[in-house]
Amino acid sequence: MAYITYQQYLDLYGTCPISEEEFPVYAGLASDLIDGMTQYRIEKSGGISALSPFLQELIKKATAAQVLYFTQIGLETVLTG
Repeated sequence: MAYITYQQYLDLYGTCPISEEEFPVYAGLASDLIDGMTQYRIEKSGGISALSPFLQELIKKATAAQVLYFTQIGLETVLTG
């Protein structure tokens, strides 16, 4: 499950360089990357909703930033390295 929704992304950045239909793919990949970087501690602790509001916000911001980065470098580059 992605750590951020399209609307939450819009609330943080104002605009989105990809369509709402494309967003779940990018957000899912970004969330997977964050899980790997955190050694799956978010899921092990009960998911994002089990964390404090402060940590939830930080995770959402990190996911949004990763989505933005993915849109800048292109999804093909993300998937192939």
